[in-house]
Amino acid sequence: MEDLTEFLDIPAHEDAELEGASKDVVRRRFKVWLATEAHRERLHADAKIMDIGGRGSTPRYLFCLHVDEEALRSVIPVHQDTSVSDKTVDTGGFLNLIDANWALPSEEEAEEMRREHEVEDPYD
Repeated sequence: MEDLTEFLDIPAHEDAELEGASKDVVRRRFKVWLATEAHRERLHADAKIMDIGGRGSTPRYLFCLHVDEEALRSVIPVHQDTSVSDKTVDTGGFLNLIDANWALPSEEEAEEMRREHEVEDPYD
């Protein structure tokens, strides 16, 4: 199998301001990146790639990865057992995939969705 790492470019934004940040804060920061850095990046990208569908046509410009403490702990065992090979341990790790275009529904929209799907309000 061809090594794909030379084609994989996932910029990591490590910032003390993001320490403990909510997914909404990360989503807003991602949108700022989309409007600034990603815009410049797209201007320099291969025209063939960008002509496929323009902005938002690839996951790179639709989603960002968010690793909070819970996600980090899911991939780093609390007690590392050196007698067990890493390849045999299934830690069930995860990370958060944030959709840049997702928005919390308004109270009215949420009520309409509950009525449509006959779901009780969990806050009652």
